[in-house]
Amino acid sequence: MQPDLFSPPGPWYGADLDKERAEVGWYREFGDTRRNKEIPAAEASWRMKTAQQWIQHQFGVTALSFRPGGGGVSTSYTNCTERLAALAGYGWAGGRSGYLGTDVAIRGWAFYGTIECPLAVAAPPDGHDRGIAQYPEQFLRAFTEHPDIEWIGLNEYVAYTHAKLARLPDKGLHLQLTYDPHYCWHFKDNTSEWLLSVSDWLAKDLGSPTISVDGKTLTAKADLSKPSGIKMPAVLGTHSIRIK
Repeated sequence: MQPDLFSPPGPWYGADLDKERAEVGWYREFGDTRRNKEIPAAEASWRMKTAQQWIQHQFGVTALSFRPGGGGVSTSYTNCTERLAALAGYGWAGGRSGYLGTDVAIRGWAFYGTIECPLAVAAPPDGHDRGIAQYPEQFLRAFTEHPDIEWIGLNEYVAYTHAKLARLPDKGLHLQLTYDPHYCWHFKDNTSEWLLSVSDWLAKDLGSPTISVDGKTLTAKADLSKPSGIKMPAVLGTHSIRIK
């Protein structure tokens, strides 16, 4: 719930169930839609960080995806929900937002369901945690109703979007791929795969090269005229990809 439960048109406490307590604007943690006001940065940041701590305590994982309840957000620079979520260490904001990082926080992500971004599918039966708790058997419908979808977890997606790719000056093509231990922790115990696609002139210039990962040959005499999959081991830190 929002932090101010007393100011007009409150108080929320003691209100009739069919009046103030039925107004959904009270149930927005990061944007006061009942009064069309913002939630102060200190309060919002405390809630974001506390939620992370609770999830870490309960499940032993670092939460990287953030979703403001009911879509209520604050938009000024000081109280900006996405900016504060990025500062709290989240790597992705669902709903109307998108990528969050130490470099930028995005609102208005327009690529859902494209090659740039997975399509979010509402969890049966009603897209809410209450529905899953009451009818857990209905959750499996998501997989039977969308048999052609290739599923990916948000932590894996965040790991891909936060991986750092750089080219090093060397003979052939030498790439450096870095998996940050915070944003990319999914890759600590899971392999990853990248698609190498080069321009026609570069493919011709490189010929039929050897592709190696961390000093181990992955593909000999690779055909660069078409995209090639490069599988990375389940290890955090910096990897070396050489094509020469």
